[in-house]
Amino acid sequence: MSTIDHHDRQYLSLLKTVAAEAIHQDGDYKGTPSDHPLMKGVEHYCKTVATSAEVPKPDEGIHSEEDPEVIAYLAYLHHRKAHACIAENKEIEKDLEEQLASFKFGNPKWQSMFDLYVKYYWDYPMHLSQKPQYRSWRDPKFGNGDYNYGVIDWKIPSDATVALIGDIGTGTDVAAAVLLGALSFKPDVILHVGDVYYSGTEEEFNRYFIGLIKAVFEDQGVNIPVFTLPGNHEYFTGAIPYFKCLDSNLLVQEEGQRQQASFFKLDTEDEGWQFLGMDTSFHGHYMGGPASKMDQALKDLHLDAGTAHNPIIEPDMVYVRPDELDWHHYHLNEHQGRTILLGHHQVYSRNQKVGVEQRKVDGKPDPQDTNRAGVNTRLWKGFGTYFDKVAAWFWGHEHNLCIYEDNFRPEGWPEATNEPDDQLQNLRKGRCVGHSAIPVAETEDPYKINYDVPFVRDDLQLSLKDGWYNRGFEIIQLNGKGNEATASYYQVSGAEPEPIKIYEESLT
Repeated sequence: MSTIDHHDRQYLSLLKTVAAEAIHQDGDYKGTPSDHPLMKGVEHYCKTVATSAEVPKPDEGIHSEEDPEVIAYLAYLHHRKAHACIAENKEIEKDLEEQLASFKFGNPKWQSMFDLYVKYYWDYPMHLSQKPQYRSWRDPKFGNGDYNYGVIDWKIPSDATVALIGDIGTGTDVAAAVLLGALSFKPDVILHVGDVYYSGTEEEFNRYFIGLIKAVFEDQGVNIPVFTLPGNHEYFTGAIPYFKCLDSNLLVQEEGQRQQASFFKLDTEDEGWQFLGMDTSFHGHYMGGPASKMDQALKDLHLDAGTAHNPIIEPDMVYVRPDELDWHHYHLNEHQGRTILLGHHQVYSRNQKVGVEQRKVDGKPDPQDTNRAGVNTRLWKGFGTYFDKVAAWFWGHEHNLCIYEDNFRPEGWPEATNEPDDQLQNLRKGRCVGHSAIPVAETEDPYKINYDVPFVRDDLQLSLKDGWYNRGFEIIQLNGKGNEATASYYQVSGAEPEPIKIYEESLT
Protein backbone atom coordinates (compact mmCIF):
# COMPACT_ATOMS: atom_id res chain seq x y z
CA MET A 1 0.00 0.00 0.00
CA SER A 2 1.24 3.50 -0.83
CA THR A 3 2.02 5.64 2.18
CA ILE A 4 0.63 9.15 2.50
CA ASP A 5 2.69 10.72 5.23
CA HIS A 6 1.13 13.97 6.36
CA HIS A 7 2.28 16.74 8.67
CA ASP A 8 0.16 18.96 10.87
CA ARG A 9 2.58 21.80 10.20
CA GLN A 10 1.70 24.25 7.53
CA TYR A 11 5.07 24.90 5.88
CA LEU A 12 5.88 21.17 5.66
CA SER A 13 2.45 20.29 4.25
CA LEU A 14 2.88 23.01 1.64
CA LEU A 15 6.22 21.56 0.57
CA LYS A 16 4.63 18.13 0.12
CA THR A 17 1.79 19.74 -1.83
CA VAL A 18 4.17 21.27 -4.38
CA ALA A 19 6.21 18.04 -4.60
CA ALA A 20 3.06 16.10 -5.48
CA GLU A 21 2.05 18.71 -8.07
CA ALA A 22 5.49 18.63 -9.67
CA ILE A 23 5.26 14.85 -9.91
CA HIS A 24 1.78 15.07 -11.46
CA GLN A 25 3.19 17.42 -14.10
CA ASP A 26 5.49 14.61 -15.24
CA GLY A 27 3.42 12.92 -17.91
CA ASP A 28 5.76 9.93 -18.04
CA TYR A 29 5.19 8.95 -14.41
CA LYS A 30 2.06 6.82 -13.97
CA GLY A 31 2.40 5.89 -10.31
CA THR A 32 1.21 7.48 -7.08
CA PRO A 33 3.14 10.62 -6.01
CA SER A 34 3.86 9.12 -2.58
CA ASP A 35 5.80 6.29 -4.29
CA HIS A 36 8.00 8.64 -6.33
CA PRO A 37 11.66 8.99 -5.20
CA LEU A 38 11.23 12.76 -5.09
CA MET A 39 8.39 12.51 -2.57
CA LYS A 40 10.25 9.93 -0.50
CA GLY A 41 13.19 12.30 -0.21
CA VAL A 42 10.98 15.28 0.59
CA GLU A 43 9.28 13.21 3.30
CA HIS A 44 12.70 12.30 4.68
CA TYR A 45 13.46 16.02 4.91
CA CYS A 46 10.09 16.82 6.51
CA LYS A 47 10.52 14.15 9.17
CA THR A 48 13.98 15.47 9.97
CA VAL A 49 12.77 19.05 10.32
CA ALA A 50 9.74 17.95 12.36
CA THR A 51 12.09 16.55 14.98
CA SER A 52 14.13 19.78 14.97
CA ALA A 53 17.17 17.85 13.72
CA GLU A 54 19.67 19.13 11.15
CA VAL A 55 19.52 17.84 7.58
CA PRO A 56 22.92 16.25 6.88
CA LYS A 57 24.82 17.10 3.72
CA PRO A 58 25.37 13.91 1.68
CA ASP A 59 28.83 12.63 0.93
CA GLU A 60 30.45 14.23 -2.10
CA GLY A 61 30.43 10.92 -3.97
CA ILE A 62 26.68 10.36 -3.51
CA HIS A 63 24.86 12.61 -5.96
CA SER A 64 22.19 10.26 -7.26
CA GLU A 65 18.76 11.85 -7.56
CA GLU A 66 17.32 8.46 -6.52
CA ASP A 67 18.99 8.60 -3.11
CA PRO A 68 16.59 9.76 -0.34
CA GLU A 69 19.37 11.55 1.58
CA VAL A 70 20.40 13.51 -1.51
CA ILE A 71 16.80 14.44 -2.25
CA ALA A 72 16.26 15.40 1.41
CA TYR A 73 19.22 17.76 1.24
CA LEU A 74 17.99 19.19 -2.06
CA ALA A 75 14.59 19.74 -0.45
CA TYR A 76 16.35 21.54 2.40
CA LEU A 77 18.26 23.81 0.02
CA HIS A 78 15.21 24.55 -2.16
CA HIS A 79 13.01 25.19 0.86
CA ARG A 80 15.51 27.71 2.21
CA LYS A 81 15.97 29.20 -1.24
CA ALA A 82 12.20 29.73 -1.51
CA HIS A 83 12.15 31.53 1.82
CA ALA A 84 15.22 33.56 0.88
CA CYS A 85 13.28 34.67 -2.21
CA ILE A 86 10.22 35.42 -0.07
CA ALA A 87 12.40 37.39 2.37
CA GLU A 88 14.03 39.19 -0.60
CA ASN A 89 17.46 38.23 0.70
CA LYS A 90 19.38 38.14 -2.59
CA GLU A 91 22.71 37.35 -0.95
CA ILE A 92 21.50 34.14 0.72
CA GLU A 93 19.47 33.19 -2.32
CA LYS A 94 22.60 33.45 -4.48
CA ASP A 95 24.60 31.40 -2.00
CA LEU A 96 21.98 28.66 -2.04
CA GLU A 97 21.95 28.66 -5.85
CA GLU A 98 25.71 28.11 -5.82
CA GLN A 99 25.29 25.18 -3.43
CA LEU A 100 22.60 23.72 -5.67
CA ALA A 101 24.86 24.00 -8.71
CA SER A 102 26.75 20.89 -7.60
CA PHE A 103 23.50 18.86 -7.72
CA LYS A 104 22.60 19.17 -11.39
CA PHE A 105 20.45 16.34 -12.73
CA GLY A 106 18.55 18.19 -15.42
CA ASN A 107 15.37 17.61 -13.38
CA PRO A 108 12.78 20.35 -13.92
CA LYS A 109 10.68 19.20 -10.94
CA TRP A 110 12.79 21.16 -8.47
CA GLN A 111 12.18 24.43 -10.30
CA SER A 112 8.48 23.63 -10.51
CA MET A 113 8.41 22.97 -6.77
CA PHE A 114 10.23 26.22 -6.07
CA ASP A 115 7.90 28.27 -8.28
CA LEU A 116 4.76 26.66 -6.85
CA TYR A 117 5.91 27.06 -3.24
CA VAL A 118 6.60 30.78 -3.64
CA LYS A 119 3.31 31.24 -5.50
CA TYR A 120 1.25 29.46 -2.85
CA TYR A 121 3.09 31.19 -0.05
CA TRP A 122 1.87 34.54 -1.31
CA ASP A 123 -1.49 33.40 -2.65
CA TYR A 124 -2.88 32.32 0.70
CA PRO A 125 -3.47 34.77 3.58
CA MET A 126 -2.02 32.72 6.40
CA HIS A 127 1.45 33.67 5.22
CA LEU A 128 0.64 37.37 5.28
CA SER A 129 -0.28 37.59 8.97
CA GLN A 130 -3.94 37.62 7.97
CA LYS A 131 -6.73 35.48 9.30
CA PRO A 132 -8.02 32.55 7.26
CA GLN A 133 -11.38 32.85 5.58
CA TYR A 134 -14.46 32.23 7.67
CA ARG A 135 -18.13 33.02 7.11
CA SER A 136 -19.78 34.07 10.32
CA TRP A 137 -23.55 34.09 10.65
CA ARG A 138 -23.12 37.46 12.40
CA ASP A 139 -21.01 39.08 9.68
CA PRO A 140 -23.01 41.58 7.55
CA LYS A 141 -21.30 40.14 4.45
CA PHE A 142 -22.70 36.69 5.19
CA GLY A 143 -25.41 35.87 7.72
CA ASN A 144 -25.93 39.40 9.00
CA GLY A 145 -27.19 38.02 12.32
CA ASP A 146 -29.62 35.51 10.82
CA TYR A 147 -29.58 32.15 12.63
CA ASN A 148 -30.86 30.54 9.43
CA TYR A 149 -27.55 31.26 7.74
CA GLY A 150 -25.76 27.92 7.42
CA VAL A 151 -29.01 25.93 7.50
CA ILE A 152 -29.33 23.65 4.45
CA ASP A 153 -32.72 24.34 2.85
CA TRP A 154 -32.99 20.83 1.44
CA LYS A 155 -34.30 18.22 3.87
CA ILE A 156 -33.21 14.61 3.94
CA PRO A 157 -35.90 11.90 4.01
CA SER A 158 -37.21 10.94 7.44
CA ASP A 159 -35.96 7.39 6.82
CA ALA A 160 -32.71 8.53 5.22
CA THR A 161 -29.60 6.43 4.84
CA VAL A 162 -26.64 8.64 5.71
CA ALA A 163 -23.03 7.73 4.83
CA LEU A 164 -20.30 9.17 7.05
CA ILE A 165 -16.65 9.46 5.97
CA GLY A 166 -13.60 11.14 7.47
CA ASP A 167 -10.20 12.38 6.23
CA ILE A 168 -10.83 10.98 2.75
CA GLY A 169 -9.24 13.69 0.56
CA THR A 170 -6.35 11.63 -0.81
CA GLY A 171 -7.56 10.54 -4.25
CA THR A 172 -6.17 7.03 -3.71
CA ASP A 173 -7.58 3.67 -4.75
CA VAL A 174 -8.30 2.96 -1.08
CA ALA A 175 -10.35 6.17 -0.78
CA ALA A 176 -12.26 5.13 -3.91
CA ALA A 177 -12.90 1.68 -2.41
CA VAL A 178 -14.29 3.28 0.76
CA LEU A 179 -16.65 5.45 -1.30
CA LEU A 180 -17.73 2.46 -3.38
CA GLY A 181 -18.42 0.50 -0.23
CA ALA A 182 -20.52 3.32 1.19
CA LEU A 183 -22.46 3.72 -2.07
CA SER A 184 -23.44 0.05 -1.96
CA PHE A 185 -25.93 1.06 0.78
CA LYS A 186 -27.58 3.60 -1.56
CA PRO A 187 -27.23 6.57 0.82
CA ASP A 188 -29.35 9.67 0.42
CA VAL A 189 -26.46 11.91 1.50
CA ILE A 190 -22.74 11.73 2.33
CA LEU A 191 -21.25 13.71 5.22
CA HIS A 192 -17.48 14.28 5.43
CA VAL A 193 -15.79 15.43 8.64
CA GLY A 194 -12.83 17.01 6.88
CA ASP A 195 -9.23 16.96 5.57
CA VAL A 196 -8.00 17.24 1.99
CA TYR A 197 -4.28 16.52 1.74
CA TYR A 198 -1.70 17.85 1.93
CA SER A 199 -2.65 21.53 2.18
CA GLY A 200 -6.15 21.73 0.74
CA THR A 201 -5.07 23.68 -2.34
CA GLU A 202 -7.45 24.16 -5.25
CA GLU A 203 -5.49 21.58 -7.24
CA GLU A 204 -5.79 19.09 -4.38
CA PHE A 205 -9.50 19.73 -3.95
CA ASN A 206 -10.09 19.20 -7.67
CA ARG A 207 -7.93 16.10 -7.87
CA TYR A 208 -8.25 14.36 -4.50
CA PHE A 209 -11.72 15.33 -3.28
CA ILE A 210 -14.12 16.63 -5.92
CA GLY A 211 -12.40 14.58 -8.62
CA LEU A 212 -12.45 11.43 -6.50
CA ILE A 213 -16.13 11.79 -5.65
CA LYS A 214 -17.22 12.60 -9.19
CA ALA A 215 -15.21 9.74 -10.68
CA VAL A 216 -16.74 7.21 -8.29
CA PHE A 217 -20.24 8.66 -8.72
CA GLU A 218 -19.95 8.50 -12.50
CA ASP A 219 -18.70 4.93 -12.33
CA GLN A 220 -21.71 3.95 -10.22
CA GLY A 221 -24.26 6.10 -12.03
CA VAL A 222 -25.30 7.99 -8.89
CA ASN A 223 -25.53 11.65 -7.97
CA ILE A 224 -26.15 12.46 -4.31
CA PRO A 225 -25.26 15.55 -2.27
CA VAL A 226 -22.05 15.69 -0.25
CA PHE A 227 -21.56 18.09 2.67
CA THR A 228 -18.11 18.63 4.09
CA LEU A 229 -16.48 20.23 7.12
CA PRO A 230 -12.99 21.73 6.95
CA GLY A 231 -10.15 19.83 8.57
CA ASN A 232 -6.97 21.45 9.80
CA HIS A 233 -5.30 20.80 6.42
CA GLU A 234 -7.88 22.93 4.59
CA TYR A 235 -6.85 25.84 6.82
CA PHE A 236 -3.21 25.53 5.77
CA THR A 237 -4.28 27.47 2.68
CA GLY A 238 -6.54 29.81 4.58
CA ALA A 239 -9.69 27.79 3.66
CA ILE A 240 -9.79 29.69 0.34
CA PRO A 241 -9.99 26.56 -1.86
CA TYR A 242 -12.41 24.99 0.63
CA PHE A 243 -14.93 27.80 0.22
CA LYS A 244 -14.35 27.84 -3.54
CA CYS A 245 -15.31 24.16 -3.50
CA LEU A 246 -18.53 24.94 -1.60
CA ASP A 247 -19.39 27.81 -3.93
CA SER A 248 -18.83 25.70 -7.04
CA ASN A 249 -21.88 23.57 -6.12
CA LEU A 250 -20.03 20.61 -7.64
CA LEU A 251 -20.88 18.46 -4.62
CA VAL A 252 -24.62 19.09 -4.77
CA GLN A 253 -27.36 18.86 -7.38
CA GLU A 254 -29.70 21.74 -6.61
CA GLU A 255 -29.53 25.24 -5.19
CA GLY A 256 -31.42 24.26 -2.04
CA GLN A 257 -28.60 21.89 -1.13
CA ARG A 258 -25.96 24.61 -1.20
CA GLN A 259 -23.64 24.68 1.82
CA GLN A 260 -22.90 28.31 2.67
CA ALA A 261 -20.48 28.03 5.56
CA SER A 262 -17.91 25.80 7.26
CA PHE A 263 -20.68 24.75 9.65
CA PHE A 264 -24.14 23.51 8.76
CA LYS A 265 -27.50 22.25 9.97
CA LEU A 266 -29.18 19.47 8.03
CA ASP A 267 -32.71 18.39 9.01
CA THR A 268 -34.94 15.48 8.22
CA GLU A 269 -38.29 16.16 6.54
CA ASP A 270 -40.21 15.32 9.71
CA GLU A 271 -37.74 17.36 11.84
CA GLY A 272 -37.12 14.29 13.98
CA TRP A 273 -33.34 14.51 13.53
CA GLN A 274 -30.80 17.23 12.83
CA PHE A 275 -27.12 16.96 11.93
CA LEU A 276 -25.04 19.89 13.21
CA GLY A 277 -21.64 20.18 11.53
CA MET A 278 -19.13 22.38 13.34
CA ASP A 279 -15.86 24.04 12.34
CA THR A 280 -13.23 22.99 14.89
CA SER A 281 -10.33 23.79 12.56
CA PHE A 282 -10.42 27.58 12.56
CA HIS A 283 -8.78 27.32 15.99
CA GLY A 284 -7.39 23.85 15.40
CA HIS A 285 -4.88 24.04 12.55
CA TYR A 286 -1.77 24.75 14.64
CA MET A 287 -2.04 21.69 16.84
CA GLY A 288 0.75 19.74 15.15
CA GLY A 289 3.47 20.39 17.70
CA PRO A 290 4.84 22.92 20.17
CA ALA A 291 4.14 26.44 18.98
CA SER A 292 7.63 27.61 19.92
CA LYS A 293 9.26 25.02 17.65
CA MET A 294 6.98 25.77 14.70
CA ASP A 295 7.45 29.50 15.08
CA GLN A 296 11.22 29.16 15.34
CA ALA A 297 11.31 26.89 12.30
CA LEU A 298 9.46 29.51 10.27
CA LYS A 299 11.88 32.18 11.48
CA ASP A 300 14.78 29.95 10.47
CA LEU A 301 13.31 29.44 7.01
CA HIS A 302 12.99 33.20 6.71
CA LEU A 303 16.73 33.23 7.44
CA ASP A 304 16.31 35.86 10.16
CA ALA A 305 15.91 38.41 7.39
CA GLY A 306 13.44 40.49 9.33
CA THR A 307 10.52 39.61 7.10
CA ALA A 308 7.21 39.77 8.92
CA HIS A 309 5.62 36.41 9.46
CA ASN A 310 2.62 35.14 11.31
CA PRO A 311 3.54 34.30 14.93
CA ILE A 312 1.86 31.06 15.87
CA ILE A 313 -0.38 31.45 18.89
CA GLU A 314 -1.42 27.92 19.64
CA PRO A 315 -4.51 27.39 21.80
CA ASP A 316 -4.19 24.91 24.63
CA MET A 317 -7.10 23.00 23.10
CA VAL A 318 -9.05 23.05 19.87
CA TYR A 319 -12.33 24.95 20.17
CA VAL A 320 -15.26 26.29 18.20
CA ARG A 321 -15.43 30.05 17.64
CA PRO A 322 -17.72 31.77 20.19
CA ASP A 323 -19.97 33.21 17.48
CA GLU A 324 -20.41 29.79 15.92
CA LEU A 325 -20.90 28.16 19.31
CA ASP A 326 -23.82 30.52 19.91
CA TRP A 327 -25.28 29.44 16.54
CA HIS A 328 -25.10 25.78 17.55
CA HIS A 329 -26.66 26.53 20.94
CA TYR A 330 -29.56 28.29 19.24
CA HIS A 331 -30.31 25.31 17.00
CA LEU A 332 -29.91 22.85 19.86
CA ASN A 333 -32.44 24.88 21.84
CA GLU A 334 -34.91 25.25 18.97
CA HIS A 335 -34.85 21.72 17.61
CA GLN A 336 -37.41 19.43 19.21
CA GLY A 337 -35.98 16.17 17.92
CA ARG A 338 -32.64 14.42 18.33
CA THR A 339 -29.24 15.79 17.30
CA ILE A 340 -26.08 14.23 15.85
CA LEU A 341 -22.96 16.40 16.19
CA LEU A 342 -20.16 16.31 13.61
CA GLY A 343 -16.70 17.85 13.89
CA HIS A 344 -13.16 17.28 12.70
CA HIS A 345 -11.20 17.21 15.96
CA GLN A 346 -11.46 14.70 18.80
CA VAL A 347 -13.46 15.35 21.96
CA TYR A 348 -11.38 12.63 23.60
CA SER A 349 -8.79 10.04 22.63
CA ARG A 350 -7.09 7.04 24.20
CA ASN A 351 -4.07 7.46 21.92
CA GLN A 352 -3.47 11.15 21.17
CA LYS A 353 -3.14 14.11 23.49
CA VAL A 354 -6.11 16.41 22.84
CA GLY A 355 -6.32 18.29 26.17
CA VAL A 356 -4.05 19.53 28.92
CA GLU A 357 -2.66 17.65 31.89
CA GLN A 358 -4.61 17.71 35.15
CA ARG A 359 -3.13 20.25 37.52
CA LYS A 360 -1.14 18.90 40.46
CA VAL A 361 -0.99 20.24 44.01
CA ASP A 362 1.85 19.02 46.20
CA GLY A 363 2.59 16.39 43.58
CA LYS A 364 -0.95 14.99 43.57
CA PRO A 365 -3.76 15.48 41.00
CA ASP A 366 -5.99 18.40 41.94
CA PRO A 367 -9.55 16.98 42.29
CA GLN A 368 -10.97 20.42 41.47
CA ASP A 369 -9.32 20.46 38.03
CA THR A 370 -11.36 18.72 35.29
CA ASN A 371 -8.62 18.91 32.66
CA ARG A 372 -7.26 15.64 31.30
CA ALA A 373 -4.60 15.11 28.61
CA GLY A 374 -6.85 12.70 26.70
CA VAL A 375 -9.95 14.90 26.88
CA ASN A 376 -10.69 18.19 25.13
CA THR A 377 -12.63 19.76 27.99
CA ARG A 378 -13.05 22.97 26.00
CA LEU A 379 -15.07 21.22 23.31
CA TRP A 380 -16.91 19.14 25.93
CA LYS A 381 -17.94 22.18 27.96
CA GLY A 382 -18.93 24.06 24.83
CA PHE A 383 -21.74 21.60 24.14
CA GLY A 384 -22.12 19.75 27.44
CA THR A 385 -25.25 21.51 28.64
CA TYR A 386 -27.06 20.11 25.57
CA PHE A 387 -25.89 16.51 25.73
CA ASP A 388 -29.37 15.36 26.80
CA LYS A 389 -30.42 16.23 23.24
CA VAL A 390 -27.39 14.68 21.53
CA ALA A 391 -27.54 11.05 20.38
CA ALA A 392 -23.89 10.91 19.26
CA TRP A 393 -20.86 13.01 18.34
CA PHE A 394 -18.70 11.84 15.41
CA TRP A 395 -15.26 13.26 14.63
CA GLY A 396 -12.15 12.55 12.54
CA HIS A 397 -8.56 13.92 12.54
CA GLU A 398 -7.14 10.79 14.15
CA HIS A 399 -6.90 8.26 11.31
CA ASN A 400 -8.56 5.50 13.22
CA LEU A 401 -11.90 3.97 14.14
CA CYS A 402 -12.50 4.38 17.86
CA ILE A 403 -15.84 3.22 19.31
CA TYR A 404 -15.57 4.62 22.79
CA GLU A 405 -17.45 3.54 25.89
CA ASP A 406 -21.01 4.90 26.03
CA ASN A 407 -21.45 7.74 28.52
CA PHE A 408 -17.67 7.89 29.03
CA ARG A 409 -16.71 10.06 31.97
CA PRO A 410 -13.10 10.79 33.00
CA GLU A 411 -12.09 9.37 36.35
CA GLY A 412 -12.29 11.94 39.13
CA TRP A 413 -14.89 14.13 37.49
CA PRO A 414 -17.84 15.23 39.64
CA GLU A 415 -21.02 13.27 39.16
CA ALA A 416 -23.11 14.47 36.23
CA THR A 417 -26.36 16.29 36.98
CA ASN A 418 -29.43 17.21 35.00
CA GLU A 419 -29.04 20.87 35.88
CA PRO A 420 -29.42 23.08 32.78
CA ASP A 421 -26.10 24.81 33.44
CA ASP A 422 -24.07 21.61 33.91
CA GLN A 423 -21.37 21.75 31.21
CA LEU A 424 -20.09 18.30 32.13
CA GLN A 425 -23.11 16.19 31.32
CA ASN A 426 -22.40 12.75 29.89
CA LEU A 427 -22.08 12.34 26.13
CA ARG A 428 -24.03 9.24 25.12
CA LYS A 429 -21.70 8.22 22.32
CA GLY A 430 -18.38 9.68 21.14
CA ARG A 431 -16.92 8.10 18.01
CA CYS A 432 -13.73 8.74 16.01
CA VAL A 433 -14.29 8.01 12.31
CA GLY A 434 -11.22 9.51 10.63
CA HIS A 435 -10.22 6.20 9.02
CA SER A 436 -11.49 6.59 5.45
CA ALA A 437 -8.27 6.97 3.47
CA ILE A 438 -4.95 7.77 5.17
CA PRO A 439 -2.93 4.53 5.43
CA VAL A 440 -1.92 3.52 8.96
CA ALA A 441 0.75 0.86 9.43
CA GLU A 442 0.73 -1.74 12.17
CA THR A 443 4.06 -0.33 13.34
CA GLU A 444 2.35 2.99 14.16
CA ASP A 445 0.42 1.23 16.94
CA PRO A 446 -2.73 3.40 16.66
CA TYR A 447 -4.53 1.40 19.34
CA LYS A 448 -1.84 1.94 21.95
CA ILE A 449 -3.49 3.11 25.18
CA ASN A 450 -1.88 6.34 26.31
CA TYR A 451 -4.92 7.74 28.14
CA ASP A 452 -7.70 6.16 30.14
CA VAL A 453 -10.49 6.41 27.55
CA PRO A 454 -12.00 2.91 27.19
CA PHE A 455 -13.74 1.38 24.18
CA VAL A 456 -17.15 -0.29 24.25
CA ARG A 457 -15.13 -3.47 23.68
CA ASP A 458 -11.41 -3.73 23.09
CA ASP A 459 -11.92 -6.07 20.14
CA LEU A 460 -13.75 -3.35 18.18
CA GLN A 461 -10.76 -2.47 16.04
CA LEU A 462 -9.92 -2.26 12.37
CA SER A 463 -8.38 -5.41 10.94
CA LEU A 464 -4.92 -5.67 9.42
CA LYS A 465 -3.95 -6.64 5.90
CA ASP A 466 -0.28 -7.00 4.98
CA GLY A 467 0.75 -4.86 7.92
CA TRP A 468 -1.76 -2.05 7.24
CA TYR A 469 -5.01 -1.26 9.01
CA ASN A 470 -8.16 -1.37 6.91
CA ARG A 471 -9.98 1.86 6.06
CA GLY A 472 -13.74 2.36 6.31
CA PHE A 473 -16.96 4.33 6.71
CA GLU A 474 -20.20 4.47 8.69
CA ILE A 475 -23.86 4.15 7.74
CA ILE A 476 -26.53 5.85 9.84
CA GLN A 477 -30.04 4.57 9.16
CA LEU A 478 -32.79 6.91 10.33
CA ASN A 479 -36.25 5.54 11.05
CA GLY A 480 -38.44 8.59 11.48
CA LYS A 481 -39.26 10.98 14.29
CA GLY A 482 -39.32 9.47 17.75
CA ASN A 483 -37.69 6.22 16.62
CA GLU A 484 -34.21 4.87 17.25
CA ALA A 485 -31.64 5.24 14.49
CA THR A 486 -28.97 2.66 13.74
CA ALA A 487 -25.25 3.34 13.29
CA SER A 488 -23.20 0.64 11.55
CA TYR A 489 -19.40 0.68 11.28
CA TYR A 490 -17.70 -0.85 8.26
CA GLN A 491 -14.21 -1.50 6.94
CA VAL A 492 -12.90 -2.47 3.52
CA SER A 493 -9.92 -4.76 3.04
CA GLY A 494 -7.19 -2.93 1.17
CA ALA A 495 -8.64 -1.53 -2.05
CA GLU A 496 -11.48 -4.06 -2.18
CA PRO A 497 -14.82 -2.20 -1.80
CA GLU A 498 -16.76 -5.08 -0.23
CA PRO A 499 -18.04 -3.75 3.15
CA ILE A 500 -17.16 -5.74 6.26
CA LYS A 501 -19.29 -4.90 9.30
CA ILE A 502 -17.45 -4.30 12.56
CA TYR A 503 -20.22 -3.11 14.89
CA GLU A 504 -23.82 -1.92 14.98
CA GLU A 505 -25.58 0.13 17.63
CA SER A 506 -28.75 2.13 18.28
CA LEU A 507 -28.80 5.92 18.46
CA THR A 508 -31.50 7.24 20.77
